[in-house]
Amino acid sequence: MKTTVGSLLATQQGKPMQALLDQAMELSQRDIFLDEVNAAYARLRSDPKAWEAEQAERALWDRALAGRLAAGRAAKAAKIRR
Repeated sequence: MKTTVGSLLATQQGKPMQALLDQAMELSQRDIFLDEVNAAYARLRSDPKAWEAEQAERALWDRALAGRLAAGRAAKAAKIRR
């Protein structure tokens, strides 16, 4: 019987071959997804107006989230003082 890389990995990791195949598929799907996200950001950055709008929206979200964090901290501090 010929030993394959897959069977060696399965033995080393103590997993069935199907589990290794499932894991490989999941990793491949993640790689494809991240490649697509990176390509989309590259397209966005290549359009100065669109990139500026993205940065402005991020700044709005940052301010909104910072306000909520500050409010949460103030509420926590008020509870502690009671």
